[in-house]
Amino acid sequence: FLSISKDVAQPETALLSVILAGSMFGFLLLNYYPAKIFLGEGGSLFAGFFLGILAIISGAKIATALLIFGIPILDVVWVVIRRYFFEKKSPFTTADRKHLHFRLLDAGFSYRQAVLLLYAVSLLFGLMALLLDSQKKFLALIFLVIIMALLGVIVVRSYRHRTQLNK
Repeated sequence: FLSISKDVAQPETALLSVILAGSMFGFLLLNYYPAKIFLGEGGSLFAGFFLGILAIISGAKIATALLIFGIPILDVVWVVIRRYFFEKKSPFTTADRKHLHFRLLDAGFSYRQAVLLLYAVSLLFGLMALLLDSQKKFLALIFLVIIMALLGVIVVRSYRHRTQLNK
């Protein structure tokens, strides 16, 4: 939508965006719980690469890209900080169940509830990236960080409460 606006006027970028959105929507229909197919490493790298290319050729600002990729970026940053500073181990260690989606599941969310919550937050910030001007996008980034921190606190407290009840 941004690419076909009067301010940007890049119909080629809009076409590439529609192609990627259509293919990802088709994938998500088959990936929704219970998943029939999985994106895998190659698919996720391609999707991220394609989104990065679209951000570059569309002239998107850093704030726009950060709003769109906010949840995965903040999740990775949190995992690296947690592993390196709190657990005193390499951030490149093997997988654990401390990423946001696992924390949501462990806190009592069903798989569908966790996915829908992450979809809703992503949609909210994607719309903000489209609708806000540059200065307001910075405020939205701060808001995203606050929401993710609050969500993290709620999930951790809920997880601790559940584990104490199970003892």
